Amino acid sequence: MADEAGAAFPESKDALLNRIRAARSALDADLAGVPDARLAATGADGWSLKDHLAHIAAWERVLIALLRGAPEHEAFAINQSALATLDTDGVNAILRERGAALPPDAVRAEFHAAHAAVLAEVQEMPESALVAPLAADDPRSRVQKIAGDTYLHYDDHRAWIAPLLRA
Repeated sequence: MADEAGAAFPESKDALLNRIRAARSALDADLAGVPDARLAATGADGWSLKDHLAHIAAWERVLIALLRGAPEHEAFAINQSALATLDTDGVNAILRERGAALPPDAVRAEFHAAHAAVLAEVQEMPESALVAPLAADDPRSRVQKIAGDTYLHYDDHRAWIAPLLRA
């Protein structure tokens, strides 16, 4: 089983946690020393650093809810019929809107808290649960979902954040 970059998904909890921590450390290093005032500056796509941090944190919170068995609409806190009409971009627009009014320090705090919660959730998970399906109606394994919403997601956003950091 491989991710979109062709790399094999981690086969153990320790390997998964190591990949998550390494990718998050790289993201955190990119953001080190960025003052809160700079978090609100937007790039060409209209997204700010704050938007990216809030987005990552929101998806991590959704991941935790899904790993705990919450239905998808509850995990996203979006009406089930409305969620059925949305693609990923539509969901992301809703998540972005929710974080827009939050001050930078609150977004930064949630960014760190959500990540700590994901690490705790994975650490508590039995090793055998990693290969289990995420849900009865979702063919992805838990490790695939965790990878997609953690280290792969961090790497995606690092690419979008880099131009904001250079500006």
